Amino acid sequence: MAVPAKKAKDTRNIARRLSNNLHLDFWVVNQVITLLDQDNTVPFIARYRKEQTGGLEPTVLREIQVQCEEQR
Repeated sequence: MAVPAKKAKDTRNIARRLSNNLHLDFWVVNQVITLLDQDNTVPFIARYRKEQTGGLEPTVLREIQVQCEEQR
């Protein structure tokens, strides 16, 4: 499913801010946000998408989720 250009740009902007705040790689944060936007849960991402998230711990994934929701 294609993501509208505006939403993709917003996602990148949020990912950039979160990566700076949390001192994480931009591409990892962007991927986590994309996975969350696809209705994946934090436990699912932590367990089955380790290669896409660099093996982030569930607590870090949850923090990305919370901060992303606050930014939106």
